[in-house]
Amino acid sequence: MSLLVEAAESPEHKRLVQKLIEYIKNEGFEIRCASHEDYAQCGETEGHIPDVRGHRSSDELNAIGEAKTCEDLTSERTKEQFKVFSSRSMSDGKSKGKDVPFYIAITKGCEKELENVLRELSLDKKPNVIRLSF
Repeated sequence: MSLLVEAAESPEHKRLVQKLIEYIKNEGFEIRCASHEDYAQCGETEGHIPDVRGHRSSDELNAIGEAKTCEDLTSERTKEQFKVFSSRSMSDGKSKGKDVPFYIAITKGCEKELENVLRELSLDKKPNVIRLSF
């Protein structure tokens, strides 16, 4: 499995990453890294690189964001990312023990496919998994 960001990210993926950055910023997080030309690429977490990472200093909480096109939703790589990123919790600070919010941005119209994948992975009822469609 390649740990590199796909060399040819689609324009749709780039659009979703931009929307994800805007949304997470509006939630009070400072963007620390992102798969976007204005930011450094995020580091690896258990073999996977998220599209966006943020930190909110008021409650010392981190956030992870992942953008997915409809075509990407059912891949094994996506499923592994969802499992890893949705299972993070804070190890220290004011939010110690709290689940890290995991934002998933998808293209409008893919909501049913996303729900099916989350249900298959038993992530559909996790309160820290936040679904966004743009």
